[in-house]
Amino acid sequence: FGPMEAEMARSLSRLSQDSFGPPYFMSYRLVDERQADISASFGSTSNDAQSQSRQLFVEVRYGNRSLDNTDLSFRGWQGQAGRMPEVLRQNLWLLTDQAYKNALMGFLEKKAKRVTEYHSEMLDDFSVEPSTRYVEAQEPPGLERDKARALAERLSAVFRHYPDVYEARASFELSWSRRYLLTSEGARIAARGENMPSALDLWAATRAADGMRLTSHRRWMLRRLADLPPEAELVKAAEALAEELVAQRQAAVQSPLAAPAILDPE
Repeated sequence: FGPMEAEMARSLSRLSQDSFGPPYFMSYRLVDERQADISASFGSTSNDAQSQSRQLFVEVRYGNRSLDNTDLSFRGWQGQAGRMPEVLRQNLWLLTDQAYKNALMGFLEKKAKRVTEYHSEMLDDFSVEPSTRYVEAQEPPGLERDKARALAERLSAVFRHYPDVYEARASFELSWSRRYLLTSEGARIAARGENMPSALDLWAATRAADGMRLTSHRRWMLRRLADLPPEAELVKAAEALAEELVAQRQAAVQSPLAAPAILDPE
């Protein structure tokens, strides 16, 4: 929060262009995400990659709460966030400068529309709400890659006992995310990122005697590896998946038939 607060204070006191002064509201949001993709096939690791991204989101509102630059197409400005404090401030400075100039242009265009277009109901652009300060503790982004890789190898090795299964893999998508929000009204939030679950996938494929390709899969969503069922249950799920494919491979082909169909207007 240090670099974010310093840059926001500088912008609120010094941003100006011609006769236009500083914005009346600003917000900085930083989302830090780490992700690992691990796959194993028939007991051997086939992929082990890790990625990281740090995204900045800057919102600048010029005018006042009754009339400012925002409209239905307003989305703010987005860019990369550096790790070093001075680099992060440079990133914020560039995005804030772009957002401020765009806000001035949007404010003038919106004022012009108010003069030339009829508005039956005049609504304020921004409400007054109490600011929130909340910092949530969060575990470090270890992602447990070694444990996940070993488990993926053991689960994918189950398919080696089924000669009719030609392709198979166990895959982990491991995710970690943390978000930071700072606003000029005093909001200061650091918490776990939303919508970043991890997942375990079991997938296998075979072909029937006539060449038809048959596939099946199972998926478990999780926050951490400890959320998974016991390994014995996962092994049983892999065996059931393989047996299901073998049964489909040996099943009789459905003969053609004629049947009535009901079509919904949608």
